[in-house]
Amino acid sequence: MSSPKQGAAAVAIAVVFLAGATASAPRTVANSSRVGPVNRSAIARPVPPHHGHERFLMTSRALSPLTLKARGSGALSLRGLAVAGPLIGKHRRIVLQFRHGSIRLATKITSQWASAVSQPHCRFTAALRGTYKVRGGTKRFTGATGDGVFVYSMHGRLARGPGSCRALLVSLRTKVVASGVLRW
Repeated sequence: MSSPKQGAAAVAIAVVFLAGATASAPRTVANSSRVGPVNRSAIARPVPPHHGHERFLMTSRALSPLTLKARGSGALSLRGLAVAGPLIGKHRRIVLQFRHGSIRLATKITSQWASAVSQPHCRFTAALRGTYKVRGGTKRFTGATGDGVFVYSMHGRLARGPGSCRALLVSLRTKVVASGVLRW
């Protein structure tokens, strides 16, 4: 006849077997033989193969900066282009194109600021702040996720007219710094 300890061990083995655990399965809370409520936050989740803090720097000296030079530093060390989509309300899509694939960003403006045009030199400054979310990508960055914050600043100069500034853009420097977490 079997002892109570052997009977309890047999029941525990049967419970583990019926729950779908095998000898080769990793031991997590999901296939544990312990009785009680399962803590969902303790269940093992796969970690993306690449992840870390990333900083993107995008710059341009063009008068219509819809394509900017892009540089990634942090988890990545890449150079490429940033192509901005149309501004719809406070939202804009930006695609960062690199040699090994592209990363899609969805941005949202949270605040903005602009200076008055200085009369003697016809210069102005403007800035936008906001948040972004990574919405996937192509090639190496398929399934990329993440989020962060950005600051968009521009410094420009208008054409000078007799006694005032004209509404004609002569030069424009733009700079976008985006910083956050990237997982791919």
